[in-house]
Amino acid sequence: MYNFATVVNYNDNFSYRNTIRNLFSLKTIDQHTEIDIETSDENDYDEDAMNKGLDYIYMITKDEPLFIELYKKSAGQMLSEDIHIGMSILLSYSNLKEFHACLVEYKTNTSEFNRENDKYAKIYTKV
Repeated sequence: MYNFATVVNYNDNFSYRNTIRNLFSLKTIDQHTEIDIETSDENDYDEDAMNKGLDYIYMITKDEPLFIELYKKSAGQMLSEDIHIGMSILLSYSNLKEFHACLVEYKTNTSEFNRENDKYAKIYTKV
């Protein structure tokens, strides 16, 4: 699913990919090949675990208008309003830290979550 307790801190592509693996509990497969680490990571993508995590994020946020607005605003960067595209953009390298912080805040304080929430305002302004 999605590991809210994961510390999201990365400074390069490798650590970002590792963070995604930890957030979504992606399985690894020892491929026993002589390919570079990035290609190996791409070949090792656990689509099932990723889809379950994305579905879970959607399930807990779909009834919160602020998240739907955030997803659509993010999707607009791709000339779309598709909320799943918006979620993908929010999980990108440049947005993951702020989006994760917003999700954690929402999960922790759902009843007090609103537009003025610092974590929400930060990611909303950024995208």
